Amino acid sequence: MTITGADGSSLLIDGSDGLYFILVQQADGSQFQPLNTSPLASDVTIMIGGVSTTLPRSCLLDEPTMLRVIREFRDGRLDTSGGWEPL
Repeated sequence: MTITGADGSSLLIDGSDGLYFILVQQADGSQFQPLNTSPLASDVTIMIGGVSTTLPRSCLLDEPTMLRVIREFRDGRLDTSGGWEPL
């Protein structure tokens, strides 16, 4: 799913089994993905775009966190200065 902000930014969300990959592209073209620094299992496999994909657990969000990010993005309050990795 992709959500487009009024300023031209976008939020891409995909995942399965309660884990979600999120990519933020700001209006200036810069991109960020979440980076969870808590100690978690190294790799997990989830469905992304209908394909089984193995990713570091540290870049995946659980459902409550994903919903919070969506609300912050929708309200124009998503701060990528901390907890996000620039791509």
